[in-house]
Amino acid sequence: MDCIAYFSTAAVDFSPIALSALIDGAAANNARAGLTGVLCYHDGNFLQFLEGEPDKVRAVFARIVADPRHFGVIELFNGPITRRQFADWTMALRRVDQLSPPQQGVVQTLSGLRLAPAESNDHRRLIQGCLDAFRLSVP
Repeated sequence: MDCIAYFSTAAVDFSPIALSALIDGAAANNARAGLTGVLCYHDGNFLQFLEGEPDKVRAVFARIVADPRHFGVIELFNGPITRRQFADWTMALRRVDQLSPPQQGVVQTLSGLRLAPAESNDHRRLIQGCLDAFRLSVP
């Protein structure tokens, strides 16, 4: 099982209808591929966690990177996980203002990792801890 976590910036402001369409499409595609995850959106920026079988995660991430609806993809984590963090969600959307205080803290922590080396073991442990904290604080 692999997980990719990344930040990116929307090319245009997403209306609630456009965000809903994005999530509906992602959820359908992810269900077919056996992928799960969550997408956070705030002030024109995305934070996404995508998890599943390594080859399928890589294929979807390649399509995500090429998608013109966003730019500046910053990969925060790309590697193995011991279990799914979002097993019940083919894709869920959360705006940062909808997140619980612990989840907002996770997003802030991950924001500070943009320049950290992805190969660092400390970095991987912190990302795994953030994934756990985010999942466990879902209302």
